[in-house]
Amino acid sequence: RVVCLNDGRVVFAGEVAALYHRPPSVELARFLGPINWFSPDEAAKWLSISATSDVCLRPERLSIVRSDSGHHVVRASRFAGSVAEVELADEQASRIKTLYHRPTGDELRPGDRVVVQCVG
Repeated sequence: RVVCLNDGRVVFAGEVAALYHRPPSVELARFLGPINWFSPDEAAKWLSISATSDVCLRPERLSIVRSDSGHHVVRASRFAGSVAEVELADEQASRIKTLYHRPTGDELRPGDRVVVQCVG
């Protein structure tokens, strides 16, 4: 179990797994590390999925792979051990978003076209 405090007040008390996988808010999600948080509109644009509520994906549940047909372009990438931080531009919607993922190969470089996918 875990208890999260903010300014001395309890803001969450419950199972660690619940906070990790199904946090009630993006602020609480960040208590346990990097998070990818998508509104339903963002989930459609970035992940090509339909969602009726916010989508929370930890780095191990997000795949960012090079693809010549990808609609997203890497603006910046920072390797930080088991997690990489990638700033992407969505050319169709003129949006920029920073995402966290577990790198599986060569580091992504500015200008790479990519596809973002939900894993598992």
